[in-house]
Amino acid sequence: MKIVTKVKAIIILVALLYLIPISLFVAEIIKQNLKIVMIMDKDMRSGGTGFHYKSTSGKTYILTNAHVCGTSKEVNVILDDKKEVKKVILVSDKADLCAIEATEEATLDSISSPTKLMPAIVVGYGSLNPASMKIGVLLSSMYVTMCKEATFMGCKVVEITLLDGYSFVIIGGHSGSPVINILGQLVGVANAGNGINSFAVPARDVLLFLKEVDNSVK
Repeated sequence: MKIVTKVKAIIILVALLYLIPISLFVAEIIKQNLKIVMIMDKDMRSGGTGFHYKSTSGKTYILTNAHVCGTSKEVNVILDDKKEVKKVILVSDKADLCAIEATEEATLDSISSPTKLMPAIVVGYGSLNPASMKIGVLLSSMYVTMCKEATFMGCKVVEITLLDGYSFVIIGGHSGSPVINILGQLVGVANAGNGINSFAVPARDVLLFLKEVDNSVK
């Protein structure tokens, strides 16, 4: 049994040694093609990241986290130093997701469930600085305690939700960033971190939300 475990560990290590250089190359290509935007509230005091995604209906939306949109009906969307006020289309009451009017057509239109230990990248505006990317792997799906409604005194409403856990570390501003595999497919939407690893809304929840959005704009 121990020999089998060691062999598996060696196979995974060798695979990662080959995959990481490939993923770095692919990640740079993906980063150049992703239409990442910075999303700020109307007072330009807080925000996160968003990205353009084309649903199966052919419609393009900007996706981000529900906690980035908050209760606002409009948000500031910044792309290439150009700021526009855009309408919030739908905020999910089931997952940490929000859809906003698109600024332009998306090139990202493929979504897939992530594979454990397969390299993935997250691209976003950490600390609301210029967009950067981080590379990691899916660790596992896990139940995470999230603050659904915060006040200046602390957390008012706590929610336990199933998220995908990744090895990369995200910080404030990365909320709403796309998580992409080395095939260029969306595998989740980053929404939280604990300083050791990070979490993302799973692809299956994103797909369900996109159907809701499509139905809401018919």
